[in-house]
Amino acid sequence: MRRTLLVSVIAVCLSAGCGSVCNHVHFNNPSSERVYGGVRLDAETARECGGSLVRGEVKTPKELAAATFFGTMCLVDLPFSLVADTLWLRNDMRVTREKEALAANPELASMPHTPEK
Repeated sequence: MRRTLLVSVIAVCLSAGCGSVCNHVHFNNPSSERVYGGVRLDAETARECGGSLVRGEVKTPKELAAATFFGTMCLVDLPFSLVADTLWLRNDMRVTREKEALAANPELASMPHTPEK
């Protein structure tokens, strides 16, 4: 019992904000640095894991354990990602505005970029 509790506490501490970290490390991915992307990633992953259980797509005990574990960890991580995403909000909004401007006006991509002060 103590060992399970210790492993659970360590897993929660190590997973704190993982969705937010994933949202910011995929630099060339068009979906990276989304506003509240860590929260979105956690929610989407938990929904997919739960959906696979409900739809009966899980066939083996290993798949059941994996879907249950990852779905639960994403739900546990969600509040930590919420805090981390709130701290990243200003940066993510700037990046989102830049992506929208480039999508609306592609010739801006060839212009030199001056960092925001």
